[in-house]
Parts: sequence; C-alpha cells; structure tokens
Amino acid sequence: MLFVSAEQRLASASFDTFVQYTDGVLRDPAVAARLGGIASDLRSVNSSAFLPNIRGGTFVVPRRQRGTDNLAIVPLTDEQADNAYAVTAPLSAEPPVREWSAQEAASSTRYGLELAEELEAVFQDGPQGEANAPSLKGLRPGTMATTRATFGSEADGLYWATRPVLMIRNRLLHSGAVACGATVAHEEVHALDILEDGPLYGTLTYGGATELRAYHVGATIYRVYDVDTLEAQESILLDLLRKQEVGNTSWPFTPNALLMNAMIRTGKI
Repeated sequence: MLFVSAEQRLASASFDTFVQYTDGVLRDPAVAARLGGIASDLRSVNSSAFLPNIRGGTFVVPRRQRGTDNLAIVPLTDEQADNAYAVTAPLSAEPPVREWSAQEAASSTRYGLELAEELEAVFQDGPQGEANAPSLKGLRPGTMATTRATFGSEADGLYWATRPVLMIRNRLLHSGAVACGATVAHEEVHALDILEDGPLYGTLTYGGATELRAYHVGATIYRVYDVDTLEAQESILLDLLRKQEVGNTSWPFTPNALLMNAMIRTGKI
C-alpha cells in the first residue's frame, strides 16, 4: 500500500484547488474576451503545471516531470514559506530546461526590448555566473506568491534557465476563488516569460515589463468579477496608469521611466 504523508495530502489538495480556481477564471467568457490570446496561453501553462513530491521536508520533481519545462506549483504552509527557498532548493538544482545564444538572450520580441548592457551587468561575474538564483531566505510576510527560476551563462556564450517554480501560500485559499485565480494567473505570466526570454527576466527593465503584463491579467479578472479588495484596487490602478502612460502601442507593456519608478516605489519590482 502506498503511503502518502499528511504533508503531501495537504499540498495536493491545495494544488488541485489553485489549478481549478485559475482554470475557472481564465475560462470565464468575459475574462477570455478581454485578455485575448494570453488567456489560452495561461490555460495551457495552468493545465500542464504539476505538484512536486515532498521528501524529507523538501519539494522534488517527480520522475515523470524530469526533462519537461512544465511549471511547478508549490503550495506552502506559513512555516514552509518562512524557509521557501530552502524547501524548494532541489527544484532549482535541476538541469536547465531552455538555452539561448548571447544574441537571443539580449532581446525580447514580446516586449520590444534590447537589453544587452543590462543583461551583461546582471551576469558581470563572467562565465558560469548565475542570476536570480534562489537563496535560503523565505517569502516576505506580505507576499502571497512568487515565481522564480535559476539563470546562468556558460563560457561558450550560451545562457540557460531552469524550470519556473511558483511558490504560493496555502492561506490564500481563504480569500476565495477569484483572488486565487487572479494571483496564480498573474504568476503564470511570469512563467511564460521565463520560458520565452529566460535570463532577461533577471534584469530590472524586463522585470517591469513582465509585472505590467501580469498586473494587467489580474486587473482584468478583478474588473470582471467586480472585486474591490486592496490587492484588486492596486492592480487596477497600476493597469490604468499603464494605459495612460503607454497607451495602445505595439508594446503596451514596455514600461517608461514613470511606470518603472512607480513600481519600484510601491515594491512591485
């Protein structure tokens, strides 16, 4: 008989609920119509996400997921969240799932960015340097979820990234289906961007762009469901500021200086 620990059962129940809630809001016809193509992209990420196994108090990749680039969703108790990067360390030690040439790594067609100098500064320690590698600290007390990967560079000029890992607090489930779905969908935008643009995710400018797109997704969901929480208000206000500053251009999520300053000032990047 297969033994499943209470810890694994709790994580499994939370994972299933987060995925279900997120699928529900993304399939809402009004949400899907307002988001356009990204709604189906996010549904694809959400449907292929998996729950890591728990062994010895840490999360590890199941054998069937090795070699894939699927998103790992890791529901955490508050105690685990205090040591989030320690309990998920084995996930960050996986082999890279994507590689980019130096030229590919410096540009983003999604956001119209060329960030060779900023990327070089992130990897200033030279070949085999790492950017955004998880440390052993925990999630900040006010942080409900975060998505991370490890990025590196090699002597031959190639850059690489490990799979995206979404760490999320179990207690977010108490906020209801819409808040859970909006939060996970927000983080899944980052997962999409990690897999497309890899090491650029570690730069400040790219961080601003991916956050603006993620907050737009959350704001759209909150508007459709008429949610008026503080998180919803902040998401909607940032999205309104983005529309005011950038408008309906070819690159609607590429931040200008005012947007970058606003996000830095409010701790969004």
